Parts: sequence; structure tokens; C-alpha cells
Amino acid sequence: MLLLTRHTLWRFAALAGLCTGLGLTSIGQAETLTVECKGLHANQGYLQVKLFTLHDSFPNGERIFAKQTRRVKSNPMRVVFPQVPEGIYAIQAFQDLDGDGERDTTIAGASTDPVGYSNQARKLIGAPDFNDAAIVIGDDESMLVTITLD
Repeated sequence: MLLLTRHTLWRFAALAGLCTGLGLTSIGQAETLTVECKGLHANQGYLQVKLFTLHDSFPNGERIFAKQTRRVKSNPMRVVFPQVPEGIYAIQAFQDLDGDGERDTTIAGASTDPVGYSNQARKLIGAPDFNDAAIVIGDDESMLVTITLD
């Protein structure tokens, strides 16, 4: 008898997403993911949106499934990720106000750049956990996720 705990299922889903992203296997269909970001300081800096599949990489790791950076020209803005395989993901979006390509933080780790996460996940101190920000990409043709940056 195979016992699947919630933790095991999350790890399997993250691994499946990673393998699919690397082209190692075909698990389901791909769809278009659109991320709408609100709360931007219009015409200032860049919007960076990162799509993660791994618990241990989210939100500050270098192992990112996909990333897009756009000059902020309006509020809100939409970023489109085509051909995202089915799986469990977490999204981080931040506005790089000074354009240095990095999310600036205080000594305590609080972001000084506006930042937001999928599911509007929040924590009093630091970034939310992967599970709190996790979204499921299914077999629909398209999906819209709205993130409000604070």
C-alpha cells in the first residue's frame, strides 16, 4: 500500500514541474499563464516576475522555472508566460525601483522594493512559504493570476 502525505505530493508535483520544464518528461499539457501586477509606481524602474517550481528555491533562490523583466510603463501591467506545463508553482513579482536587477531589502530582510506573491501570500516578517503562494496550473488554455505589490 502506497501512502502519500501532503508533503510527498508537494515534492512530487514540484519534481514533475522541474522535469517538465527541463524537457525530461511530458506531464500534461502546457498553457498560457498571465500575471497581472497591481500597485506599481508607474513609470519607475522595472517589473520582475519569477515563476518557481521548487520549495527550496522560492522565493530568493537562483533556480527559477521562468523569469521576465519589463520596464514599468503603467499600473497595472501584465506579463505573459506561454507554454507553462501543468504543475504546482509559486510566483514572486517585484518592482525594481532603482533598476539594479535586485530586490532591495533592509538588514532585517524586509523588502524596500514593492513585492507581491501568488495567492496574495504574506508573512509578518520575511517572504511567505512556497505552500502559501502555491498555485495549480491545470489543463486550461489560459490562466490569469493577479498579484498586488506592497
